[in-house]
Amino acid sequence: MDRRSFLVLLVAGCADPAANLGPQLALGPGVPTPYRPEPAVDLPPSGSPTFDAWLKDFYVKAVKAGLPSDLLDRELRGLTPNDRISALDSRQPEFSRPVSDYIRGVVTDDRIAIGARRRDALPVLAQIEARHGVPRNVLVAIWGLESGFGAILGDFDVIRAMATLAADGRRREFAEDQLMAALKIIGSGEFPRSRLVGSWAGAMGQTQFIPTTFLATAIDGDGDGRRDLWDSSADALASAANLLSKAGWRRGESWHIKIISRIKKTTCN
Repeated sequence: MDRRSFLVLLVAGCADPAANLGPQLALGPGVPTPYRPEPAVDLPPSGSPTFDAWLKDFYVKAVKAGLPSDLLDRELRGLTPNDRISALDSRQPEFSRPVSDYIRGVVTDDRIAIGARRRDALPVLAQIEARHGVPRNVLVAIWGLESGFGAILGDFDVIRAMATLAADGRRREFAEDQLMAALKIIGSGEFPRSRLVGSWAGAMGQTQFIPTTFLATAIDGDGDGRRDLWDSSADALASAANLLSKAGWRRGESWHIKIISRIKKTTCN
């Protein structure tokens, strides 16, 4: 290379706009990327320093994960922790009493009778069973257990619920994943935040899907082009069948298997 060629390359390099972007982080050999500062977080205080510190960190994570800052500003502004959710998280009925007592409380003669009537009154169940291979009795049982056949959907704002659980820290990774997913649902335009209501643990709709499960497995069961787990029993039941199918449900196999276990006696010193 002669001196003239070298000078041309040197000038061209100095004129490269990337040269004015500050420090660079190398993603690989010869593939530099401009340094980008942490996004500015301008959210009003909630009254809880612990919650505010978590929220600021989450905001930065969400931006880096690709969520738009205008979505975050709109949905996270004014967010405060819900003390009722923190209390409920510490005493879930499934774990706060013997499993036999829990089962007796949820499997009642009335619930079984209602389930039989609902099963016989929904022709769409036959279509769902044929498509996914999950028996209608299993789907109706899930429906009854999760929401009382659509009667009890919960009234917690899922965004606030997941933010509260994440800030509390006991299940932070889980709650942050659910919060990210809920924000993606809102950002996609599929449902506004006002529709994302559910249990204190973030479960939504008649079959109580958490947001990540909704994004991955919820489907349209009534043919209207929407995945409405709140107002459409067909969508909720079809989505439950799709979830079980994707999780490995085997068509024609019983819902239970016999487990033979041996207990080995060991001595702990």
